[in-house]
Amino acid sequence: MEGSLPGLPLTRQILTGAAETIADIPVLFVQHLKHDTVAFLRLWQENGGRVASCIAIPYSWNEEALSLATALGLDIQVPDAHSLLRAAADSVDSLTKLGHPFVVQDVGGHIADLLTTRPLPPALFGVVEETKQGLWRYQRLNSPNLRVFQIADSPLKAIEAGYVGRSVASTVSELVRASGHSIHGQTATVLGYGDIGRACALALRNIGCEVRVVEISPVRAVAAAGDGFRTLKPKQALTQCRVIVGCTGATSLSLADFDGLLGEFYLFSGSSRQVEFAALFDEGAPQDHFPLRGRYTNVSVATLHTATCQVHIVNQGYPVNFLHESLPDAIIDLVFAQIAAGIAQLLGNQADPGIKPLPATLMDDLADRWLSLHAQSMEPGEIAR
Repeated sequence: MEGSLPGLPLTRQILTGAAETIADIPVLFVQHLKHDTVAFLRLWQENGGRVASCIAIPYSWNEEALSLATALGLDIQVPDAHSLLRAAADSVDSLTKLGHPFVVQDVGGHIADLLTTRPLPPALFGVVEETKQGLWRYQRLNSPNLRVFQIADSPLKAIEAGYVGRSVASTVSELVRASGHSIHGQTATVLGYGDIGRACALALRNIGCEVRVVEISPVRAVAAAGDGFRTLKPKQALTQCRVIVGCTGATSLSLADFDGLLGEFYLFSGSSRQVEFAALFDEGAPQDHFPLRGRYTNVSVATLHTATCQVHIVNQGYPVNFLHESLPDAIIDLVFAQIAAGIAQLLGNQADPGIKPLPATLMDDLADRWLSLHAQSMEPGEIAR
């Protein structure tokens, strides 16, 4: 097992230094269950932390990681998309009944969704959230008594976003090839020009695509134009392309956007959860099938038939980059180190209620440590790309 899991040396340093702070405090993790998460949970246990349970996000877990986690004695739950909130509710109820403080580490704001329908558990000491999708959900929840540390807006998390965008682009290229086509020379539209959208657009251009950008923010549209991309309205963009990559983090397209258009369209999501093309599922009745080839034969494609065209929503609208483990271990280490530091910060400083980022001095310390551990191991130019 040792050789099959990433080492996460920075995360190990943070947890070793915080061992007394995290000792015996149960944590409910709502996480992607990949090899890197298992490595993190193992380090958590080794340093005296308690993993109350880990709820695997339905679209991002695999059997091998599940087996490794189970071998460590971890309590792992693998709900489907429809039962995730029920699993979260049962876990929160069980922890609340114990009468001791507990912490939640969330990916995507699932516990925020739960708390919209029930009072804040008095034993919930706080939450650490790592994604912008989750941050937005906790902001909408606006609970005056909940402590939340978020790393979604941290400058170090933005580094990960660049890798995520490039992973989305490379996976889209593979999936297009698995459909019997080549992405080289095609026109593709990227919806959203945030950190992930920008990285995805640049990567698609580097592999031979003509790229169009749809962006509702004038400031980000200017940034896209400055990078050499044409910025268009959705309808204009759809008349020029057949490959659409959604990176807005919100619902971006509806069936009305395809009115009168001809041909077949392939939609890929780079946003967390199933939000990007949610309106298409709500408005239509997509039929599931498995038309892809090679390593992606098990990836379901939901197809909508309009009066004039077919809309193929690849991977059921879930983010395509989670179809494989795509980020370098050094970048994963940086993410989990921030999570570990966030939980330690939450427990060690008796923070006031509210949503807060990690302190800038702490981020600088993490960056310095990461450079000493990983900078020499990165490929030339990899950090700056």
